[in-house]
Amino acid sequence: MNALPPQVEAQIRNIAMASLNDFYAYMPMHNYIYVPTREPWPASSVNSRIEPVALLDAKGQPILDEKGNPKKMSASAWLDHNRAVEQMTWVPGEPMLIRDCLIADGGRIKRLGVTCFNLYRPPTIEHGDASKAGPWLEHARKLFGEEATHIVRYLAHRVQRPQEKINHALVLGGQQGVGKDTLLEPVKYAVGPWNSTKYRRNRCSATSMASSNPSFCASMRPATSAIPTDLRSTTT
Repeated sequence: MNALPPQVEAQIRNIAMASLNDFYAYMPMHNYIYVPTREPWPASSVNSRIEPVALLDAKGQPILDEKGNPKKMSASAWLDHNRAVEQMTWVPGEPMLIRDCLIADGGRIKRLGVTCFNLYRPPTIEHGDASKAGPWLEHARKLFGEEATHIVRYLAHRVQRPQEKINHALVLGGQQGVGKDTLLEPVKYAVGPWNSTKYRRNRCSATSMASSNPSFCASMRPATSAIPTDLRSTTT
């Protein structure tokens, strides 16, 4: 096999290599949020993928040690000093970095200088032609009859206004194999697959559902056991 030109190999390495811009330091746990996936990395993994960072003075010149060598800081330490966040949450409709406030029990506390990292990732699907949704709408009507209108409007609201919580959730019942999953599959991609969770009968409870996104559910204090309103799709 012929070797690739050096410049091509360099480009491939740059694409595969994580950079400082891919991470934020999450100070409460002292780990590092990998932005593309929102997964936590330990400091050792960050430092093994990113080379130490040269320290610069106010003029942008390298800071040298007593031997004249550039001073460097580990990637994780640099992130601690320059890209740190004080809290994580999951809030649809808000930017990735929510600045100058903290979130507690469904409310917000103003505090200058702090940053809350928003784990919510908006969908990436491209909008299609609404006039071609006929087969899907007919499928909804076939499954749920007159209730289909409300179901479609409910699902459309979840796609168009994910930041607004509805005061109820859908529970879609029916025999196995009639097409409930078929109805919800395109909705899953419309809201973002990573924002959708399916709960089966033997694992469906208010506690298990609330644990998925507790900060988004925190403002709900039902007097009786209820299904949290951030639920995207539930089948029984």
